[in-house]
Amino acid sequence: MENGWDVTVAKIVRKYNLTEVVKQYSGEVDTIRKLDAIPDIRKLCRSWIKKLPAVRGNDEEKSHLYRENGNEIFRSRKSPHVALEAYSKAIFAAPRGSPALALAHANRAIVLMSLKRHREAYEDCQLALDGAYPAENRLRVLFRQAECALQMRDREGLERALEGIEKFSVEQDLASFEEERYKRLQQLAEMIALSEIPPDSDDGLLSFPELEEKSDTVHGRFIVTKNEIKADEPIVQEKAVSFVPVYDPRGHSEIPPFDCQFCGEVNIIPFPCPSCGRACYCSVACCKEHSELHRYECPGYEKHLWYLIGIAHLGMRSFLDGLASSTHNLEELKECNAEKMFQYVSDKLRCSMKRTLMEKSFD
Repeated sequence: MENGWDVTVAKIVRKYNLTEVVKQYSGEVDTIRKLDAIPDIRKLCRSWIKKLPAVRGNDEEKSHLYRENGNEIFRSRKSPHVALEAYSKAIFAAPRGSPALALAHANRAIVLMSLKRHREAYEDCQLALDGAYPAENRLRVLFRQAECALQMRDREGLERALEGIEKFSVEQDLASFEEERYKRLQQLAEMIALSEIPPDSDDGLLSFPELEEKSDTVHGRFIVTKNEIKADEPIVQEKAVSFVPVYDPRGHSEIPPFDCQFCGEVNIIPFPCPSCGRACYCSVACCKEHSELHRYECPGYEKHLWYLIGIAHLGMRSFLDGLASSTHNLEELKECNAEKMFQYVSDKLRCSMKRTLMEKSFD
């Protein structure tokens, strides 16, 4: 089934007879120049993109309905996972920076705590506190956040939550039971600090054999280990140079796939980008780590662009992933034409990939 992108590209190819450009292919730079010589191509693509409707959630009332539905399900104790989905939908539907968004994060934290997903619950509490959560109810969120940190034995996280409670108590007196709860958490924070054991820096790390690249007329290029390996022993740990989640442009779901755009973890508790509200991450940390690259893709997510162009998104992501390393010291190229510059970047990428391949670990 063709979508608008397929139809637009097919029209451009027919109108400007671009099949001839492909037949005359002599290199990427030459192809780019030939396409650049037809300015109408950019105009047509720009026109198509501008017509795409925005898909960023912007309905506070719908968000409230999803959240209230989640509250009813959670109170009934029927299925916390269904309540979790309702709260996530409330997050995706809420306008950026709205009270509805903060309330959805705060409520999702409760069900996550019941599922013992304390790390995600802690981050939901923080997002609620950083957002437009009602000032009069912030104390309850701070206590939830402190409980999450306590369960994770996260002393720093617990201390941050306790600092928030202390600031709140300066502006408003705590009730007697709140004061007792606060003191208990302070005592537990001290106990965690006393019982902390410095982690072993090598603990949990896999060791890999040393690798060597070889080549012959029978196999071509291949990799061998320099020492013997045991059966089922790990040889390498590989990380994809670039990847994108698989999208279904024909899907009618109001929410995107729950796959982390940075680390690749699937079936996650989604933390969407605060700007486009569509790129998902498994944590706030992954969202921050991906921000340098995602800032170029963010406007496309707002218009559902990457879902529509399919595999072309992977091409764009690969370009962005390699841009920083391949353009390093590019300013040193003086009096250089486009072909030489493209060759320089290509050589840098090949060298980088070769070094990665020969490393013991690819993490």
